[in-house]
Amino acid sequence: MASRKRDIFSSAGIKDALFGNQIEAQDADSGKLPKHPTHSRSPSPMPRERIYFYNREDPYYSFTNFYPSPIKHEGKIYPTSEHLFQSLKFLRDNPEIAEYIRKFSDNPRDAFNEAHRHNDKVRSDWLRIRIDMMDLVIGHKFRQHKHLKDELQSTGDAELFEDSPYDAYWGIGRDGTGENQLGKALERLRTTLREEEAAKGAKGVGEGTKGANEANRAMRLNPRDNIGWNKHHGGVEDVVAGKPYTHRLEPGSGSSKDSHLRRPRIFFYNREDPHYTFTNFYPSPIKHEGKIYPTSEHLFQSLKFLRDNPKLAEHIRKSSDDPRDAFNETHRYNDQVRSDWLQIRNEMMDIALSHKFRQHKHLRDELLSTGNAELIEDSPYDAYWGNGKNGMGENQLGKALERLRFKLSEEEVKRYAGEVVEDPEDIGNRRWQENRKKL
Repeated sequence: MASRKRDIFSSAGIKDALFGNQIEAQDADSGKLPKHPTHSRSPSPMPRERIYFYNREDPYYSFTNFYPSPIKHEGKIYPTSEHLFQSLKFLRDNPEIAEYIRKFSDNPRDAFNEAHRHNDKVRSDWLRIRIDMMDLVIGHKFRQHKHLKDELQSTGDAELFEDSPYDAYWGIGRDGTGENQLGKALERLRTTLREEEAAKGAKGVGEGTKGANEANRAMRLNPRDNIGWNKHHGGVEDVVAGKPYTHRLEPGSGSSKDSHLRRPRIFFYNREDPHYTFTNFYPSPIKHEGKIYPTSEHLFQSLKFLRDNPKLAEHIRKSSDDPRDAFNETHRYNDQVRSDWLQIRNEMMDIALSHKFRQHKHLRDELLSTGNAELIEDSPYDAYWGNGKNGMGENQLGKALERLRFKLSEEEVKRYAGEVVEDPEDIGNRRWQENRKKL
């Protein structure tokens, strides 16, 4: 399994560092057995396998709360389990702060930092209920994403350790003797998931609701109103909101001292690249305003003229099925491109990509499969849409794909939760018609 690694910034464990040194002391007279009995003659049990997770490069980074997996709680979508965990510190007493943290940024590190800024507003009983809240959060996460649930169950009986050197409460701390409460929470959930699997077909799954009931009491919520827990603890879910991704890391990134700052990177550009499908030259016909365009490149180039010169836009659409021809033909008419193109080109790219990936399920699934990886168009010829010759370009195409990926993932969670999600293609077409003059 994964060997232990050290990094200079927490991925998931620092989440409660503001309380990490306030752990309640154990009562010496509580009557509990010592952690390490000194007089047992029974044979020592076989040591359990150990799995350490913490860094992005670790095989089980998905167990951290910083892993990008949108989850639903009480009818709202949180970008990561970290967002929900931090929001729960305020949800009962200061819901406006909780909502601010939920929406402030998609980055879980930002959610952590914002919660820290409002430390004086954290609910007074947080130290007592924080483990219940963690159980609630990871219950949502692993039940709403089947590939994560399967990965957790695949760990067998292994001990799970958050290998954070900065958190001796949720992680194991610098000296490796921390409480590892996140790892323990994951092991509890793993056991519960297996019990639920074993109870399929029986009258019901009761044990799976225990943590939910305790959490609801702590939060003073009506269980009937708690949409997430009712759905996700009443039985075993089978939702796929994304698949484990494959990627190649940037050369040298694995050994760099600041590798914690880097997400896995997927480069695409050439036909032989595994994700050439992400380019606009990939042959995937798409429909826009009732017309078929051979590729997303054809649509994107046509949009430069569609408002002011629809005949020219139609010429580009029909002149050739080769996207290179559409590109070259457009550049012949540069003097007729709509005057505000530089201001709206990113929005036009969003439209073209949305059509492409929503109208082709295999492309949508491939995009979702990339997880949290950074998507980079590895074009040496384009420093705006790609990363340019020196690798320092703006990579706007990659960023547009990441925006779309997040939206698609949100929609998967909403559909699973039973919400009616209107066809985004219909929504997009209506908005296009309404705003066409403006666009």
